[in-house]
Amino acid sequence: MGTTILLIVALILAACVLYLLEIITPSFGVLFVGAVAVQAIAVWQGWTIHRYVGIAMIPLLIGFSIVYLQWLVKFMPNTKLGSKIFLKRIAHTPGEGVPQSEAYDQLVGKAGTTTTLLRPAGMVQIEGKRVDALSESGIIASGTEIEVVRSEGMAVVVKAVKK
Repeated sequence: MGTTILLIVALILAACVLYLLEIITPSFGVLFVGAVAVQAIAVWQGWTIHRYVGIAMIPLLIGFSIVYLQWLVKFMPNTKLGSKIFLKRIAHTPGEGVPQSEAYDQLVGKAGTTTTLLRPAGMVQIEGKRVDALSESGIIASGTEIEVVRSEGMAVVVKAVKK
């Protein structure tokens, strides 16, 4: 009986290692199925001790597996090993990292003229520069006076100026 309990503990630890390897090196579920099979063998070994031990192990192993996998997914990226494996989450705004987006931010509030029909995209002329633009609402005819409302990446959002 003592060796059976040690075997059950070893099988559960082996399943944990297989789950970890599945997350680190995705095998498209092969290692996951292996971990579940190892847990099934652990339940069978528990059944050899007594049927109630085997029956009690089923919900315990299911619950343990769910908690362990959640822990791996949540805390593994913050570990030294996980920081080398997982991509880092970077919060960014639209247009960030675009070389000219800062120059377009400076155009907010400036006036200009449409050089093409905006439906809703087109071209405008602001301070002598031709710029991609989106109309804030509806179609704006060519030659209409506009004002820049905001910038979005490599374009500016404009609205028609009422005279």
